[in-house]
Amino acid sequence: MLKSGDLLNQRYKIIRQIASGGFSLIFEAQDIYQRNFSNGFGLQSSKAVKILKIFHYSGHQQPEAEFLFRREIALLKQLSHPQIVKYIDDFDLVIGQSLVPCLVLGKAVGVNLDDWLRQNGAIPEALALDWLSQCANILSYLHVEKQIIHLDIKPSNFILTISGELVLIDFGIARPLSETFIAKMADEGDPQAHRAGTHWYMAPEQFAGRPNPRSDLYALGRTIIQALANQPPDQIAEDDEGGWLWDEFAPHLSPALSSLLEDMTTHAVAHRLADARTLTRRIDHIIQTYYADPRSPLVQYVHNATRAITTSLLITGLVAGGKFLGLLQPLELYVYDQLVRLRPDTEGPDPRMLIIKVTPEDLRRQRELNIRDSSSLSNIALQQLLAKIQPHNPAVIGLDIYREDPLPEGAGPSLIAGCSISSNESPDHQIPPPPGLAISQVGFFDMPFDPDGRIRRQFLGGGGLEHCDPTYSFSYQVAKAYLKKHNVQVIEDEHIELNNRVLPRLRNRQALYANISDSGYQVFLNYRTYRNAAQSVSLYDILDDRISPDELASIITNKIILIGTTDATFQDDHETPYGQKRGVIIQAHKISHLINLSLDERGNISFLPRLIEVSWIFLISLLGISIRLKRPIQLFLGLAFPSALFLVVTYIAFILNGFFSPTIPSLLVIFLLAGMNLVKLNWLPKSHRHIGYKVHRKNFVAKAKSNMQISTDFDNKKHTLSDEIG
Repeated sequence: MLKSGDLLNQRYKIIRQIASGGFSLIFEAQDIYQRNFSNGFGLQSSKAVKILKIFHYSGHQQPEAEFLFRREIALLKQLSHPQIVKYIDDFDLVIGQSLVPCLVLGKAVGVNLDDWLRQNGAIPEALALDWLSQCANILSYLHVEKQIIHLDIKPSNFILTISGELVLIDFGIARPLSETFIAKMADEGDPQAHRAGTHWYMAPEQFAGRPNPRSDLYALGRTIIQALANQPPDQIAEDDEGGWLWDEFAPHLSPALSSLLEDMTTHAVAHRLADARTLTRRIDHIIQTYYADPRSPLVQYVHNATRAITTSLLITGLVAGGKFLGLLQPLELYVYDQLVRLRPDTEGPDPRMLIIKVTPEDLRRQRELNIRDSSSLSNIALQQLLAKIQPHNPAVIGLDIYREDPLPEGAGPSLIAGCSISSNESPDHQIPPPPGLAISQVGFFDMPFDPDGRIRRQFLGGGGLEHCDPTYSFSYQVAKAYLKKHNVQVIEDEHIELNNRVLPRLRNRQALYANISDSGYQVFLNYRTYRNAAQSVSLYDILDDRISPDELASIITNKIILIGTTDATFQDDHETPYGQKRGVIIQAHKISHLINLSLDERGNISFLPRLIEVSWIFLISLLGISIRLKRPIQLFLGLAFPSALFLVVTYIAFILNGFFSPTIPSLLVIFLLAGMNLVKLNWLPKSHRHIGYKVHRKNFVAKAKSNMQISTDFDNKKHTLSDEIG
């Protein structure tokens, strides 16, 4: 015989016996491992140890009882729910010649519901609805997620915690809803089923040996009826079919709850409430009907509006603050890159421009001809090239190659070269332009890089250093020279204007940026939809006369000619929204952008001003809060539909007008609202959101706390402060 102080499994020290059930003895025990882990600070852990009482069985009944006990262990191992007793451990204990299975469960601190009802009397309707709502959640978890039926729902199998939550215990006769079990119930049933369960709460089909999930709803209905009527089951009269005649004990019950309980306890299974989810919906309807907000419509409106505005301001502050701090910048730049790549090529190559590439093959040819020098384009090759193209009167020749040596004779005033304010190897090392050029024929090659190393902006001005004197960038100088030849007005004052169109200077914390250097005159770069910007030919396509004179004239006359290297050894590759591009291709995109902008063919990428963007975020959050989503499918559609719609509208606005809407902040607001609704749907019972319920709840919890003090003497045989009892 086990007694206080015995140590089980070298871990669980028995404190006292607290109950005995049909198949077991229940002891309160202490986990000495957990006590030792607490390092002597008085933190102790009580675990309920459930063992098989073998001397109660003889003959063929003992194997059956042990089977049921081990099945309970197996079922509890599968369960993890805050309102179901928690499985801790199991082991076999050697007693005499037998191995006795033992089950260790977490201690549900509270009072047994059966004892609480006897001491406190009838419960109010609001509390009954709360208990029904909690139990519907528990049964939905068991029946739907875990495919288990409990088959012994009754007041004594619930622990009422100090916070007012019900914890379901004792899974001694629970059954898994396996295919074998369902087939057996549909065929001959289980002749032994009537032996398990408690008579007063058992559904007729359970008596008949054919239990199913609705049997648990029947038992739950009778449990709530007992709590409302404040009568023990044997004192409630029955009709001819065995149904309870309980209406006289709860005369003030609302018709809706009375009807619900009747539907839960009807004898005909086909007419009984369908499932736990249906129970939840019926409870929600009753609460909305009978526990409406008692405040006046105006007070409700002001309260709801204040709460919505406050929540919207909080969400707006979080999202706008994240953007201001640069937390959203990488995501927004990524979305921008994807939109650039997804644009259809509606423009094609820029017809005003030709790129002459110095390819690896061209470098090899220069070496073969013994005219190669330190540059990718030797003086002799450049002189030969100029002699080929200048007779066809190009508008501008842009030389996108570093050259510190003088240009060959005959370069002409239409040629624009470049220099570097700072090199990649050393920011302090500047590369001067070729000597002998006018200031209008020189621009700096430097480009602004984003934090991720990509080029999404371009400089217009910002030079003026000792060895790189020009104030303006190479791309701007080439575009300006071309526009002036076409009589386009160019104004360079506080702002740069091309053809009466101001090019707004990009500052930090504008557009997509929160953490960039905004030195120099920068603008956002609108890449052409044609990824290589313009038509291109190689150096020796021209020098070897591979292009006919007529075709050469058509691709050069009155056009911008860009000359640059595409050989990888010169390390002039840079990341762009289109991936890696050679420097000369990027220069072509920048020049094309400025020319298109001045001739109204294609505008800048436009963004919302920060104040308007913050207002937009606030309006989206306010709109989202005003839409109430009550079911998971509504939540999913409420998340998926606006997100997809916003992405589609963003894409259309971008490809049609170059407008980049605040995609990431808007989606973040939608996901935050969805998360709030998810918490509300899953962790806040519906009944807890209503004023009528909250009043009863407050009074109940206070009363429950006072009753937690009863029967704590270990020598008292009637303990209502207990662990799991089975």
